[in-house]
Amino acid sequence: VLKLRIIPSYLRISWLMWKDKRSGKKILIVDTEELQYIPFVSPVVDLLRLDNRIVLYCATLRVYMNNPELKKLGISVNRTFDVQLSQHLNMADLFLSAHIHAQGPKNATRVHMFHHQPVKYVSFERSRLAHYGVQFTLGPISRKWVDDSIAKYNLSKNNIQVFEIGYPKLDGLIQGKYEKKSVFQILDLNPNLPTILYAPSWDEGLSLRTNGIEIIQTLLNMTKINLIVKLHPATFVPPDNPNFIFYTGGVQWPKLIKKKFEENDNFRFITDHFINPLLIVSDLMVTDVSSVALEYLVLDRPIIYFDSPIFFTKTIATIYKNYGFENYSGNPRTDPMINAGRHTGLVIERADELPAAINRCLSNPKEFSVKRQGLIQQLLYNPGAAGLVAAETISQLLELPAQRTVIEMENKAELINNRTKFDNGKE
Repeated sequence: VLKLRIIPSYLRISWLMWKDKRSGKKILIVDTEELQYIPFVSPVVDLLRLDNRIVLYCATLRVYMNNPELKKLGISVNRTFDVQLSQHLNMADLFLSAHIHAQGPKNATRVHMFHHQPVKYVSFERSRLAHYGVQFTLGPISRKWVDDSIAKYNLSKNNIQVFEIGYPKLDGLIQGKYEKKSVFQILDLNPNLPTILYAPSWDEGLSLRTNGIEIIQTLLNMTKINLIVKLHPATFVPPDNPNFIFYTGGVQWPKLIKKKFEENDNFRFITDHFINPLLIVSDLMVTDVSSVALEYLVLDRPIIYFDSPIFFTKTIATIYKNYGFENYSGNPRTDPMINAGRHTGLVIERADELPAAINRCLSNPKEFSVKRQGLIQQLLYNPGAAGLVAAETISQLLELPAQRTVIEMENKAELINNRTKFDNGKE
């Protein structure tokens, strides 16, 4: 049932969609309920915008309607609307979301593309998995995760299509789009110092909430390093966001961390949602149970994991209790489908262990490389070309015949070239 306040918007968007349909266009809704999903969908959106047979619409929360971050998608403001409208807009042909809890129109082809590798839980809830008729998987481990979930819930009768797409968010990283020298200049950091990236996740029981301030202070006490802090995008939600308490524990983390540490010359607190440039300049990462570790892993560089036992004992049993743990008998700390790769890195329990752990990793960065390489092979389909594969697959789902521009053909040739370099182990 439409809420009274969104009826005017519903009428306006429906009118635009009707006009677009009359002109023979395919209508595609891109879900960006939270701004953090923009880096995951933008490489695909960039390519879809080249196809004049498709008209893109954007769904987001009301608090973000005029946010400049949305401009990065290049979708018209006039075609941006409250996310609560999505399920009612049945003239849409396809609904694309990196957020499986998003509710798409019942008559549209609903496509879920992951915003993270398998991590933290065993599977999505049955109802959410069943809502999407198409799943874009990231790599072999992601494909197994989806296949196992479909089998577990006996959803094969739903005829869910599973495509081996890859991870569009990492295309630029793999293509060598970011130059270390330029990134250091933008950050105004000394490129001759070791650079540490602290990138924790957001959940209750993980390192930010339990030890975050202590971890940052301990790292800054080392003095002869650069420290970049990049929090999980969920921790940036404003107090007027309906999920503020859930994501932050009631703490305005950006405000707290800036106030406490920003005067340190070797410290940078990054609020941009695009993390790829930071991965390039970092010599090692400190994290906990975050899928960003599995993004950094493709560079084969050291990762230090903060143990965070409260997450494994309490959070999994509460927040994630309905996410496939009903009959789970494994050990989430060592399960590669849950643990964010911590079995391939160095695990510590206390902040005061950081200096020794960092010195160990910097002096021997290849110590865990064999373990990392084993997991890397399970992470990505079509490395460097995933966005293109996703866009082409969406065109097929829309039943549009192949129509590539000269630009697209040139891009594809370059992407394939870079993918070959990556497959050959070259940077």
